[in-house]
Amino acid sequence: METHAHHLHKAPGSGWKHYLFEFLMLFLAVTLGFFVENLREHNLDRQREGEFMTSLLDDLQKDKVILKNIISKGTIPVAYNDSLSTELQKTPLQGREKRIYHFLLLYTTLIDFTYHDRTISQLKYSGGFRLVRNKEVSDALLDYDIYMRQSVAYAENWFTSSIVSTDININYHIYELYRVQKFQDSALAHMIEPAKVAYPPDLKLLTYDPNEIKHTLNSMSYVRITDETKYERAKASLKMNEDLSKLIREQYHIE
Repeated sequence: METHAHHLHKAPGSGWKHYLFEFLMLFLAVTLGFFVENLREHNLDRQREGEFMTSLLDDLQKDKVILKNIISKGTIPVAYNDSLSTELQKTPLQGREKRIYHFLLLYTTLIDFTYHDRTISQLKYSGGFRLVRNKEVSDALLDYDIYMRQSVAYAENWFTSSIVSTDININYHIYELYRVQKFQDSALAHMIEPAKVAYPPDLKLLTYDPNEIKHTLNSMSYVRITDETKYERAKASLKMNEDLSKLIREQYHIE
């Protein structure tokens, strides 16, 4: 009888321990499941972060090529704006037409911005910036994005476009552009040797009126400001581009 009572007394305790054991096992299983899932998500995020950085480096390289091209040609329109302005202030203009046209073609060398923002747009608009753990990289990336967008906006805004359009319209009233535009590449190849460019021998200005010449000089002074600004922005953009590329490679160990 005593033995039977002793077993009845121990049974509740054994059940409690059994349930506690099952609870702990379930808790550990759930915790381990969360841990494994978090680890999987973490590894997936790191993989996506690395893919974004590799893609960013590709975009930065494309920008770098364009920026270097802008810089290599960027001094040309500014310098030859000055040269053409000086030439147009001399008198008489008759007999100086080939030199004037040569400076004109160099002065009208195009400076334009193109920004490869495919990857950074994906980061911004898909919530991908949360994946960029390195604050120094994310800050530098946002600074670069803002500056490049501002540079493109400056090159394309209505004020800059209006200045350029006005200057082009004035040029069509003063120069025989249809006869010389095809020589622009040759002019660039022989900047300091205009005699090597096969300009037509009978080139003339469409007008020699001093008031018209003064009008184009005023227009050129505004264009010079915009061209010089675009050139300086290209230099600053290239510096930011190279610094950002270097930072990404260092922080993410990308060769």
